[in-house]
Amino acid sequence: MGNAIPIAQLAVFLGCLTLAAWIAGISYGKDRGLAFWAGALTCFAVVYGFLSFELPMGPIFSVVLANVALACTLALLAECVLCWQNRRSLHGWVKLPVMVAIAGFLMLQDDPRGRIMLGAAVFASQSLLILMLLLQKRKQLRSTVLYLVEIGAALIACLFVLRAVFTLSGRQDVHPLVVSDHVQASTLLLSVISVMLLGLGFELLGGSMGDNEQTVET
Repeated sequence: MGNAIPIAQLAVFLGCLTLAAWIAGISYGKDRGLAFWAGALTCFAVVYGFLSFELPMGPIFSVVLANVALACTLALLAECVLCWQNRRSLHGWVKLPVMVAIAGFLMLQDDPRGRIMLGAAVFASQSLLILMLLLQKRKQLRSTVLYLVEIGAALIACLFVLRAVFTLSGRQDVHPLVVSDHVQASTLLLSVISVMLLGLGFELLGGSMGDNEQTVET
């Protein structure tokens, strides 16, 4: 019974996957931004599942796959921002942190301290990229939702930097921030990412619906 999956967490996990599949289906070949968003939601569901279910798994799953899924989530969020801004993809800048996460977490499976430092470097840099992209075209931030995305990116970067600083200093009195058995993220960080996902999703859906209405009128 100790390894039983809570119904509420399972419902959230399955809900995320169902929504992602639906968005992917309606956006396939039509809207690249929504396709990226569906991918981000799928990766987020994987991260949420690893944190919520706490199933006994080997480090290749609980360490490598979980953290790579988190890196993919942030990478796809960056792609969503680029699509929303009607900009070309920054392939190298977006993909490089994911490649580093794959190689790094494979090598650091048995080194919790090293994983925290690597996670701080990878995830903070991804968050700063999202923040930089939003700040470059700040005049496009027409809604409060996108300001929340901007604040969320800044908050994630700050939290991961703090995690690295506290780890280097040897402090253990901030246990939820510093210590993580599997995924290098806490409940607070996942909550912030979920707000960013919802915000970008609403904006991308709104833009897609607006384009469809213009097409119908034409």
